Amino acid sequence: MKSNVLVFALSAAMVVTASASRGESATRPLKFLLMSDTHVESDYIERGRPVYTCWKPGNHAGLIATYEFINTNSACRDIDLALFCGDQLNTGYSSQQRDLQAELVNYYRTLTSLDLYKRSRGTDVSSLKFVARPYSCAENVGNGIKPFSVEPPPLDSRVIAIQGNHDTGIPSFYRDCAFQCGDVKFVTFFASYVGLPAPKGQYRSTAKIADETVAFLEREMASAAADSSIKHIVMLCHWAMVADDPKNFICPIRDAMKENGFNDNRGKVLALAEKYGCKLFINGHEHNGNWPVGRIGGVYDINCGAVSDDGSFAIVEMHSDKAVFTIYSTAVAEEKDGVCRIVRQPARLFERVIPLKPVAAERVPLFNGKDLSGWTAVTDYNVTGGYTASEPTWAVVDGCIRSTGTPFGYLRTERKDYADYKLHVEYRWWRPTEKPNSGVFVRIASDTGTFLPSCVENQLCAGKAGDLLGIWGTSFDGLPPNSKHKFLINVKDKQNPSSEKPFGEWNTIEIVAKGGKIENWVNGVKQNSAAKLTTKCGAIALQSEGGAIEFRNVWIEEDGVTSQPVTIKADFSRTTGAVKPMHGIGQPPMIGWDWYSMFLYLREAGIPFSRLHDVGGHHGRNVFVDIPNIFRDFEADENDPKNYDFAFTDELLNSLVKNGVEPFFRLGVTIENRSDIRAYRIFPPKDYAKWARVCEHVIRHYTEGWANGYKWKIRYWEIWNEPDNDTGIADNTYWKGPGTPYKSFNAMWAGTWQQYMEFYDVVSKYLKGRFPHLKIGGYASCGFYAAANSPAVAAANSSPRTQYFVDCYLEFLKFAKERKSPLDFFSFHTYSDVKEALRQIDWGIETLHQYGFTNTETTVNEWLPRVSAESLGTASQASAICAEMIGMQHSKLDSAMIYDGRCGMGNYSPLFDPATRKPRKAYYALKAFNEAYKLKTATAVSVSNPEIHALAAGTEKGGVILIANSSNRRMPLKLDLGALKVTSCTLTDETHTYAEVQLPSVLPRESFILLHVASK
Repeated sequence: MKSNVLVFALSAAMVVTASASRGESATRPLKFLLMSDTHVESDYIERGRPVYTCWKPGNHAGLIATYEFINTNSACRDIDLALFCGDQLNTGYSSQQRDLQAELVNYYRTLTSLDLYKRSRGTDVSSLKFVARPYSCAENVGNGIKPFSVEPPPLDSRVIAIQGNHDTGIPSFYRDCAFQCGDVKFVTFFASYVGLPAPKGQYRSTAKIADETVAFLEREMASAAADSSIKHIVMLCHWAMVADDPKNFICPIRDAMKENGFNDNRGKVLALAEKYGCKLFINGHEHNGNWPVGRIGGVYDINCGAVSDDGSFAIVEMHSDKAVFTIYSTAVAEEKDGVCRIVRQPARLFERVIPLKPVAAERVPLFNGKDLSGWTAVTDYNVTGGYTASEPTWAVVDGCIRSTGTPFGYLRTERKDYADYKLHVEYRWWRPTEKPNSGVFVRIASDTGTFLPSCVENQLCAGKAGDLLGIWGTSFDGLPPNSKHKFLINVKDKQNPSSEKPFGEWNTIEIVAKGGKIENWVNGVKQNSAAKLTTKCGAIALQSEGGAIEFRNVWIEEDGVTSQPVTIKADFSRTTGAVKPMHGIGQPPMIGWDWYSMFLYLREAGIPFSRLHDVGGHHGRNVFVDIPNIFRDFEADENDPKNYDFAFTDELLNSLVKNGVEPFFRLGVTIENRSDIRAYRIFPPKDYAKWARVCEHVIRHYTEGWANGYKWKIRYWEIWNEPDNDTGIADNTYWKGPGTPYKSFNAMWAGTWQQYMEFYDVVSKYLKGRFPHLKIGGYASCGFYAAANSPAVAAANSSPRTQYFVDCYLEFLKFAKERKSPLDFFSFHTYSDVKEALRQIDWGIETLHQYGFTNTETTVNEWLPRVSAESLGTASQASAICAEMIGMQHSKLDSAMIYDGRCGMGNYSPLFDPATRKPRKAYYALKAFNEAYKLKTATAVSVSNPEIHALAAGTEKGGVILIANSSNRRMPLKLDLGALKVTSCTLTDETHTYAEVQLPSVLPRESFILLHVASK
C-alpha cells in the first residue's frame, strides 16, 4: 500500500498541470497549474434555481486578461500538463450562440498561447485512456433554451479536456477517466448536482450514479496502489451537490436529499482516501475563496473557492514531503454600454504549505531466517584465529546468522550493486570471546583475496561500535592514508560515547548510505558520519573477525528501487522478423579539419544511414548538399555539367560511403532560421519542372557516374524538408486568433501548402519516371503531436501549430492519392519520449494506410527524446534513445535517423562532445543497437514491465539482448533465457559508459545493457 497518495477534489473546470522532469533528478517537485473555469462573477438564482454566469460577455474580457497573466507571469511558465475538467464548454446555460462562440475563441486562444510543448519538462501522458469532449446539451430545466452542438477546438497534446455537465437531464452527465503522467496517476470523476430533486423521471438515480462513481474510484485507486511505478494518486473531483433549498446552493460533498436517503458520498470518498493512504484532500466548490486548511478524518481538507472572486487559480509544487500552494485571483471585467473594462488584474493572494508524509522506501529482508540464500562466504585461511574444522564459520541457528569468528573473512551478499539505502542489522555476542570483534561492510568495491575487502567498515568491535574504517583503497572525507596498516586507508572514531548494550543483549546498527555520504546509528544513537566516499555502490557483508556473533533482522530500504522485479524472457528459437535500421543519424560529425577521423565512429557503430539536411562544412559554410549550392545559377543550362559544383558534396558523400554509411539525400535547402528578417532560398522554385531536371542530374552524378561522378548505392531521395513548419501559427506576435490573418513564418518553405503539394507532384512524377528503381518520397513532416493520444485527428491534445501539421498531412495524402503522386516512402519527425513518439508513429502509419498507401515505406528521419542542454548526451538521454530505438523496432516503422550526428554545441547534437571530440553516452546506444542489427534476425522477447524495453536478436544458438530502462527507478532484474546463458554484459548508466561488467541483479535507473548470450 502506498504511504503517500494524494487526493485532489477540485471544483468545476479547474486546470491541473504536473511535470515529470526530462533528464533531471527525480527529486525535482511536480508543478501544477490549478485554474478555475469561466466562473468569474458570483452565481445567481434564476426561476428558482441557481444558474452560472459564465456566459456573460464581461467574463470573456476578464478571462482574456487572466490568460495573458498566465503567459507572462514567471511563476506560471514552467508547466507541462493542463487538465481542463468540468463544465466550462457546456452549452446549456448560454442564451446566445454568439456568447458560446466567443467563449470557445477564448478557450482556443488559451490553449494556443500556453504552447506547452515548448515549455515542457517532459510529462508523460502515455496511459491516457479517456478524453471526454463537449457535446450537445439538453434543454436547461425550466428556461426553454434550445440546445445546440459544439465542435471542440483542438488541444495541445499536454492539454487534456475532460467534460462534466451541470445539466442532469443528460443521462451520461458524469464522466470517469484515469491516466498516468510520469509517476502520478490521475483519477477523475464528475457527478454534478446529484442532490437535485428528480423531476418526474427526467433524472437518473443520484444514488446509483454515486455508487458507480465510487466503484470507479475504488477500482482505479486499487490499481494505482498496486503499481510500484506510481508514487502518487491525484483525484480530481467535480462533484457539487445541491441542497433542497435552492438558496443554499452548495453544501459539502454529500447527497443531501431525503429521496436518496442522505447518501453520504463525501464519506465514501474520504473512506477511499483513508484506505489508500491519502494525505491531502482538496474539497472544491465551497464559495469561500480563502483556502482554509482543516482536518477531516485522517486527511487534509483545502477549500478552493473556485467560483468566488478570490482563489481562482493556483500554482502547486508537490514535493515528497509537502505541497506548496500559491494562490492567485482571476481578472474581473465589467460591461457598460457594450464595452468591457478590466477592473481588476490577477494578483498573488497568499501561499499555503501542506506537510505530506514522504514516500517510504520498501523494506526488503536480506536474510530469510532459514538459510544463507543470497549470501557468499569469503574466508581467509591465512588468518585462522583458532579455527577448528568441526565448527562451521557461518551457520543459521534459531533463525539467526551465527558466526564463530574464525577463520577471518566475511559473509557477502551475492548482489553487488547496492547504492543508496538504509541498512538495518541486529547483532549480539553469543559466546564470550577475549576480543569481541566484527563489523558490517558496505560499498564493497571488490574482494581482495584477504579477510578484508575494498570497502567501508562500520565497526562492531566491543567498545568501538560506530567507528568508520576505509579499507583497501576506499576512503572518505578526503583524509590522508593511515600509515599503521597498508590496507587501512582512513579511520574515523565514533562521535559519541558507546551506546552498546551488555554482553548477550541484542544491539541494533542502522547505516544510511546516500551518494557520497554514510551515517550510522548504534541503538538509536548517531555515532558517525562521513562524506566524499570514493565508492558509489557495492555489496554488503557481515564480518568474521574473532568474535562469536549472531545477526538477525537484516533488512534494507533502497532509494528508487521497486520491489517488483522486471522479468525478461527471450526465446531465440522464435523469429519475429528483421532487425530494422533504427540507428541512422542526421548530419554526420563534421568539425574543423578533423571530421574525417570522426567518421570512423560511424563505422564503429555501424551507422546504416546519414540524412543530408542542414549539412554545413568546415569551410565554405553551406556548400554541401543544398540544390542552390550544387546548381548555383538557376537560369543556367541544367544539362551542362559545367554549371554544377559537386566538389564539397563529393567529398562528404565519399567519406560516408567509405565508412559504410549510405547517404539519405534530401533534395532541397537548409533551414533559414531568421527568414522573418530576410529569406534567400526557401521560396518555391520558379520552374518546378526545371528544378526536377536539376535534381535528375544530381542523382545521375551519384548513381550513374554523370559529370565524372560515382555509381553508389543511394536509394532514398527526399523532396524538401518540413514544408509544414509554419511557426507563425503558434506565435502570438503574428497570430491573433481564429478567423484572423497571421504572418507566415516558415523558415523551411516560404510558399503556401498548396504550392508545396503541386511542387511535390511535379518533381516526384518526373524523378520516378527517370529512376523507377530508386525510392522517391518526402516530405519530412514536422510530426503528429496533435494526434498522439488518439487514432482520430479530431482528438484532444493539439495546438493550432501542431494541428496544422496534421491538417497538412491529411491534405497531402488526399492530394497525392487523387493525383497519383509517387510516394515510395513517407518521412516525418518527432521530438518526444518513447511512449508518445510511438503513438505518433502508429497514428501516422495507420493514417497512411487508410489513404491507400499500404506499400509506402515510413521513416522517422528526425527524432530525439529529452531535448535539453541538461540532458544532452547523458545517461538519461542515452537510455531514452535506446528505449525509443527498441520501441520503433517493434513498431511498423521501417527506419529511423536520430537528429543529429554533428559534433556541435546545440541541444540536438547528443552523440559527440565538441570539446573533446569523443563520443558521449548517447553514441553508445546506437553502437549497442548495431550489435542486434548485425545479427539481422529479431527473436521473441517479452518484458513484464512496460517501462522497460528489450530487443533480442540472433539464432537458437545465441545472440544479444538489448535492455533499456529510461525511467528514474531501479528494478530487480530476472532473466529467463531457457537453454542459454549470459556470456558478457555491457552497461551504460550514470557511472558506466559502455563498460563490461558483471550482470547486475538490479537494472540501474536511466541505463541500457547489452547482453551476449550463448548455449550453456
